[in-house]
Amino acid sequence: MAPALSVTSADGTEIHVEISGRGPPLIVVHGTAEDHTVFDKLRDALGGRFRLYMMDRRGRGKSGDHPQYSLEREAEDLLAVIGAMDGPVDGPVNLFAHSFGGLCALEAARRTDRLSALMIYEVPIAPVQEAYHRRAIERMTLCFFAGDMEALFEIYLGDFVGLPGAAIDKARNNPANWAERVARAPSLLREVVVVRNYPLLAGHFDGLAPPLRFLQGENTSRAMKKALGLLARAIPGADTVELPGQGHVAMLSAPDLLAAEMIRFFEGGGRP
Repeated sequence: MAPALSVTSADGTEIHVEISGRGPPLIVVHGTAEDHTVFDKLRDALGGRFRLYMMDRRGRGKSGDHPQYSLEREAEDLLAVIGAMDGPVDGPVNLFAHSFGGLCALEAARRTDRLSALMIYEVPIAPVQEAYHRRAIERMTLCFFAGDMEALFEIYLGDFVGLPGAAIDKARNNPANWAERVARAPSLLREVVVVRNYPLLAGHFDGLAPPLRFLQGENTSRAMKKALGLLARAIPGADTVELPGQGHVAMLSAPDLLAAEMIRFFEGGGRP
């Protein structure tokens, strides 16, 4: 069994972290509708180049939750994990985040000087994300209060992830995995609301210290690419690298390719 770390966040929520590998410390943060196990192939592909701290975000996996939710609390969770790494890891740490986890990482990075480099793979924001529209959120809200979490999850996959009906049916044909993902559905609604309301205000990222690289898939949606472009322009010094032939989940479709980009960036100290 892999070693694990249990960290208490500022509001008392317990955050679970799986630890593996050797080398410089690297925290790995998953996106919406997942837990740390979405990175299992990536962990293997990294081949022991880093000491990986793969956290379950609140409401996912083995982590706890809290009735009061905000993006700030997600950032506090990450800061608690960074703070718990004192001792054998008392210097700077690297941070990799996927999708919604990227928003958590950006907010945490604004509040700490412990990060040596930050890489974010396709983070969603609302201003150019046509999928994050009011009607879909209203439908998800109705499903939530009706207790129909499967329908809520299907709306998320169709309207927000952009999966066609055939792909959703294919996912449903894996009963065990489908049931696990439906069980996480209550947390989906709160996250799409955060994305819709995320502020891109002048000066929001002033003082963001660590080198930052955005990743995007060559085949990802045009809306997502626009979102990344907008964020990259808002953050001085940030750059963007495209993963050839990939969409939103290269950690599943091409873990070796993603691992190579991570190694190049983090072992190079975040330099272009």
